Amino acid sequence: MRFKKLITAKYKLEAGLSPILYHFTPIHRANDILQLNKFNLPTFLGSQADKQLTKNKMYYLATSRQKAGGYHRNESSGVVFELDGTKLSHNYGGTPFDYWGEEWRQTVLKRGQKEDMDQYQRLDENEDRLLTDKPSIPNASKYIKSVHILINREQMSDNATIAPTVRLIMKQSKQKNIPVFVYDNPKDFLIQNKMRALPFAQLLDDLKSKPQEDKYWFRRKGRNPFARYMQVLRAKKQTDLKSADARFLYYDDSFLSLEADLHNTRRNTSEEERPHLEEFLKAYKKMGATSPRDFFLKLREFFFALPEGDR
Repeated sequence: MRFKKLITAKYKLEAGLSPILYHFTPIHRANDILQLNKFNLPTFLGSQADKQLTKNKMYYLATSRQKAGGYHRNESSGVVFELDGTKLSHNYGGTPFDYWGEEWRQTVLKRGQKEDMDQYQRLDENEDRLLTDKPSIPNASKYIKSVHILINREQMSDNATIAPTVRLIMKQSKQKNIPVFVYDNPKDFLIQNKMRALPFAQLLDDLKSKPQEDKYWFRRKGRNPFARYMQVLRAKKQTDLKSADARFLYYDDSFLSLEADLHNTRRNTSEEERPHLEEFLKAYKKMGATSPRDFFLKLREFFFALPEGDR
């Protein structure tokens, strides 16, 4: 009972960011963060569960207050950035964010089985969510205290892009004077046991034998899922749009497609596609939309208020 009271109490935290934070991300995204020296932020739009506690901010960064948080428990590879929450607090606001909810965690605890405790630990994310109206956090390196990389040697053998990407992360961290540690044991990675980190020089030599760095990563250029909405907003008259391009405005459930597009792009948007998302979100905010459905209704109202033009 005392344990459960402690678990419940720890989520009754005041708003703000903790002094030290941990952000987990896949290896290729960690490389992007260091290469671009910025955190490109996801948006809560497209996820109703994330909408709570957003304080009307459009973008967020998910972090954990504990190095062994549920985010990266049981991961076989990835990167954790140890962040200076105090510095971040100078420019950004934030709040504790309990995605799963206490009720669900208590349900898991009551089962009392070992596998249920494992599940509880995964749900125990200890999240502090940074909230902002800006689409990215520039000068990322000034907030990064250390970089911790978990490698999976089997994955490195199967995927030729991983080893050179890890090497790039190591080199960029050193160039930015950020301490970097690499582990091949998930438990050492989880608790950031620096005494068990792999020898740096030896690891660099090992990774050097892998494919060349300029072939480290390839992205397929994707479509712009928001093009049709922006096309409507740019129209001066209804006939600026072909009938096929305006057809979606006649269906009440078209907002569901927008919800899906937002959900699919909120985290996985490439650097090339990122401007499309940011352009759309600026228009979304300018229209005063409160949800994808509200945006769609406002967009439809805007279109049908335009002069018809020459048919």
